Order: sequence, then structure tokens, then C-alpha cells
Amino acid sequence: MDFKFTEEEEVFRKQVLDFLDEEPPQNFPTQTENECFGFGSWSYEFTKRIGEKGWIGITYPEEYGGLGLNPMYQYVLNEEMAYHKAPWAGHFFAYTVGRAIVKFGTQEQKRRFLPRLARGEIQFWQALSEPDAGSDLTNCRTRAIEHGDSFIINGQKIWGSRAHRANHAWLLARTDRDSQSTGLSMFLVDMNTPGLSLRPITNLAGDAAFYELFLDSVRVPKENLLGEKNGAMKIVIPGLEADRFWARSARVAYCRRIFDDFLSSIKVTEQNGKPILDNGYNRNEIIERVIDLEVARLLSYRTIYLISNEKTLNYEGSVIKLVADELGKRIASTVRNILGPACLFGDKTLNGLDTDITREFIYSVGHGIAGGTSEIQRNTIATRGLGLPRQ
Repeated sequence: MDFKFTEEEEVFRKQVLDFLDEEPPQNFPTQTENECFGFGSWSYEFTKRIGEKGWIGITYPEEYGGLGLNPMYQYVLNEEMAYHKAPWAGHFFAYTVGRAIVKFGTQEQKRRFLPRLARGEIQFWQALSEPDAGSDLTNCRTRAIEHGDSFIINGQKIWGSRAHRANHAWLLARTDRDSQSTGLSMFLVDMNTPGLSLRPITNLAGDAAFYELFLDSVRVPKENLLGEKNGAMKIVIPGLEADRFWARSARVAYCRRIFDDFLSSIKVTEQNGKPILDNGYNRNEIIERVIDLEVARLLSYRTIYLISNEKTLNYEGSVIKLVADELGKRIASTVRNILGPACLFGDKTLNGLDTDITREFIYSVGHGIAGGTSEIQRNTIATRGLGLPRQ
């Protein structure tokens, strides 16, 4: 398998790099902190600028405001944005939600949502998980009952990343109580709809990154039902698998940037009067992380190759998620092991990188839970990828 990018893709990469050089990401105002996932902070201004360049809807059909390009271009864009720590979280879900609308939406939904998504005028968040439905979404209890030309929705969602910044929700609700897995439907919900309320959840880093959503008799027009009634799993399962890949492949690029910055820093740092790299233990730790990064990068290339050739992901997204989440924890541990715990408490040994490393060390613990625990990913890989029995 040849992972070489085409000449056209490399030309596009150069365009992205030129843009990042001419309009540095750090010059744009941000509305949230960087969660260290790889897609940076939330910045309405940066999202709007990317929308002006046509890069949000890079894979959307041209008739709906997109560029109609292969997903490989999306990967090139994501990789460079993540490596350069650009604040592009504001339009991250535009790929997952947008592609679902392209595939399952009505013509009216495509005309209504896709051009605005492509321009960065609207943003989505994923309202999937609930207190009793996280790793197993078939336990979803949020109810949507038909009432005239609408659905009345009651229930609760949790762990919504930056839900307070988005103006639309990609919401999963139960429309048939008699069917555990096939009685679920997907809705495109305006966050200004009466009956919706949000409550922040403060994480271990002291950041209100997650939100709970409460739905009290929320009226959603039937025209906002995405796909068929009771047909959500056809949308959610491929969407989650792709989402795991897109989020964690960006994380691989971000981890590479953090580690590159760390290596540049320690080249001019000494311990006990000797260069850090003179220590055999330090060299071994660094070599292992370099190998980890290369493995993660090649696995990402394999998966985007499948996506670009219109292959359905089965377990590959779980592989990338597991590898990337473990990679972040290992890099943070390597930095701590080499420089000592002081590097996590504002020590300037890292020449300005102390904040990035500290946040990476804290956030990387939660990454193995968000989007499906590492244990769930291992189960998926074992059963779908290796064909092992469930018991």
C-alpha cells in the first residue's frame, strides 16, 4: 500500500502552510481553552476565516457550498491545523454532521444546513451520551413523541463538549420504546428552541469543557428528523467510527508537535551539568515515543486511505482512538520522567512549554474515556477486527 500523497494533495498542503504562516493561529481570539484533543480552542473568528476559504465544507458537494474534494484533502488540512495548534474546534463536527446530512438528509435539509456549515455560520455538537447511555447508546432514554407536525422531546444529555458554544445539536432520541436498538432517531435541533437548558460540568483541569443538556417538552419540527424514523443507528455507528478517526488522527499530529517542541527544548537543557540526551534512560524513552508516533501516523494513513476509497470503517476508528489516547499519556509521562514532576507545576525548564505539557498530562487521562472508553475500543477491535468471541 502506497501512502504517498498525490502532487495535488501536496500543493494543497502548501496552501494550508502558507495560510498558517501568513495568518498565524495565535493571532485569532479564542472563546475556550485548548482541550489538547488536537483541534485546539474554539474561535468563531478562525472558523469564519476558514469558511471564507472553503475549507470547512471541503468534502461537501459543490452545489451545497463545498469544494467536492476527496476526504484525503480533509486529512491534510486536519493534520496541519493540529500540528500548528490552530483554534479550529468551532467547526470540527462540521465533517461528521455534514457528511451525515449529505448521505441521509433531505434536499431541503442539505440546502438549509450545508451552505451555512461550510461558511462557518452555524456549529454543531453531538448530543448522544446520557447518564445511563455512554458507551452503549442503545440505552438512550431521551424520548421523542410525535405530535402533529413535530416531535416533543424530553430527556437529558451529558458530556457535551463545548455545547454552550454551538447553536445546533445532533441529537439522538428514542422514538420506539419496544425496540432497544432500532427504536432510535436522529434530530437536528436548534439550541434556541424553548425548553432547552445547559449546565456546565467542570473537569479535572478546572475547565468547564463539558455540559449537560436538559430537554423539557422541546418541540422539534418533523422536517428536522435526519434520515428515517427509528433509523438512527445507520447514521450513528458509521458516524462514531469516523468521528473517532478524525478526532484522534488530529490528536496524533498534535502529540507530534508537542513532542517536537519538547525535543527542541531539551537539546539546550542540562541535568546535573550534563546534556539530557547523554543519559541512556532518557534516550530510550525518547526512542520509544518516536516509534509510537510513527506507528500512530502510519495507522492514520491506512485509515484515511480506506475512507478516501469509500470503504466502510469497521474497527479502524477504534484502533486510532486507542493508539492516540495511549500515545498522549505516554508522551506526558516521558516528559515527566525525564524532567521530573516540577515540569508540571510551572517550571520554566521547558522554555515556555510548561503550560502545554501540564495540560497534556492532565487532559490525556480523560481522553481514554471521552468518545468511548479504551476498554470499549479494545472490545471492538477484538470482536470486529480479530473475530474473537464476545465471551
